[in-house]
Amino acid sequence: MRRAGSIVIVLCVFATAVATPSGQTSATADEKAIRDQIARYDRGERDGMSIADVVFWSAAYRRPTIGRERSEESTAIRTPIAARVPNSQRNKTTPVRIVVAKSGDLAYEFSNGELSYETKEGKTVVIAQGILRTWQKDGGQWKVAAMFTRPLE
Repeated sequence: MRRAGSIVIVLCVFATAVATPSGQTSATADEKAIRDQIARYDRGERDGMSIADVVFWSAAYRRPTIGRERSEESTAIRTPIAARVPNSQRNKTTPVRIVVAKSGDLAYEFSNGELSYETKEGKTVVIAQGILRTWQKDGGQWKVAAMFTRPLE
């Protein structure tokens, strides 16, 4: 009986040590919130999803962009942006790993993704891609701070 009491005390001490500090959400709740944001992204609901000075880089551009700045289109992309049907882009994201910092205000995500769009010639293009995003809590909500995508070969 004494051993069972000791185990209960050890478990209580452990639970107290790993409990989330007041004012912070648990890693599980944060991961769920990030997954919800990823689902919003895939549905095309991107307004207010990024911090103001988000860093973005994909194969479509020659260099990363910050905030709303425009970058020069890459000559290496499969279909020039002008040859795509406007608003036809769709994303499907499958998170592989989401890690939330102990501080609870930063996280990163690595995902596999699929980008698809229609061309003005009537073709559907589907590109498998790798996605790396950094998430930052802003006003209590997870927002994209940096995003890098690259086609998978």
